[in-house]
Amino acid sequence: MNKTRQFMNKVLQPVTTLDQDQLHQLEEYLKLVLEVNQGKNLTAITDWEEAVVKHLYDSLIVMHWAQWSQQTRILDLGSGAGFPGLPLAIANPQKTFYLLEANKKKANFLLQATEDLQLKNTVVLNERAEILAHQ
Repeated sequence: MNKTRQFMNKVLQPVTTLDQDQLHQLEEYLKLVLEVNQGKNLTAITDWEEAVVKHLYDSLIVMHWAQWSQQTRILDLGSGAGFPGLPLAIANPQKTFYLLEANKKKANFLLQATEDLQLKNTVVLNERAEILAHQ
């Protein structure tokens, strides 16, 4: 296990147990976010270690919520760069995640990320919530 993955595993261990494939997917996702962020301003966080803590850890902590295990379909409203939806989708392949993002640039990034990571349990919706609610 490389140092990057060791750091991620150490930080994320208190909130969830991930296999090597999931850690690899999270690592690739974070690399993609930080790379695309340089030109598209997806997030204010640009440091790798800070992103692991503030994006991945903070996204995955929701799995400690008592009702989490009962949920099978999850909506990430205003998904932005994909937090918390994409880390949760990686950690929970048995659940379906809907990533709702009104901004076309960010929705396109989400589509790219889900394709690059070969996530089969995510649906990206480029729409405003108030419009989608009436459809």
